[in-house]
Amino acid sequence: MRVAVVEDELLSRKKILSYLEMFEKESGIPIQVETLTDGTEIVEKYNTGKKYDVILLDIEMEHMDGMKAAEWIRNLDEEVILIFITNMAQFVMKGYEVSALDFLVKPVSYYMFVEKMHKAYDRVSMREERSIIIKGKECIYKVHTTELIYIEVQNHSLTFHTMQGNYMCTGSLKKVEKDLEGLPFARCSSSYLLNLMHVLRIEKEHVIMDNKDELLLSRLKRQEFMEILTDYYGGVQ
Repeated sequence: MRVAVVEDELLSRKKILSYLEMFEKESGIPIQVETLTDGTEIVEKYNTGKKYDVILLDIEMEHMDGMKAAEWIRNLDEEVILIFITNMAQFVMKGYEVSALDFLVKPVSYYMFVEKMHKAYDRVSMREERSIIIKGKECIYKVHTTELIYIEVQNHSLTFHTMQGNYMCTGSLKKVEKDLEGLPFARCSSSYLLNLMHVLRIEKEHVIMDNKDELLLSRLKRQEFMEILTDYYGGVQ
């Protein structure tokens, strides 16, 4: 697993690196680590074609803060897992705008670090393994589940909204939901099954996806959906 640590504070950086070493030994997961000290450095890496599986990103840095760096990174890499490191919990909602997986609040405990890294590794593994087959009228499409933003049903017609475009077929949303069981998908209404990885934010009665589509959040589904979404993000510890 390719991990970048972007942290300008020496002591905090050393702690994270020691945690990564301990996590690698305990979990048996091979980790390649690169350390950087500012948001500008990670952006420069991406501009030269470098990519990572996970980025541990401090928010408060001198030249380019972590949130601004994350916005740049998201424009270049929609799949990389972002975990913010911060002193202030109020950055949480802002982090959802760049689809951050989670947050670590300083001082970072090893227990919480391990929990977030296991969550990140599970996401990386899932990204590598799962695809869905969409049978259209004239073509059959294979779509990686991480690229699937949401599925919409109208009558008996399904529209798969993906990062590459939209694909239509006939079928049951209930069957698709069953096929995607165990993956981070949830209903926000009877018409939409959406990928929690692509949720940008909640605005009153709508779920805003990272492709800017606004999906109705029904009153009947609201409580259940919000509980699933909160559990998915794991909260701030």
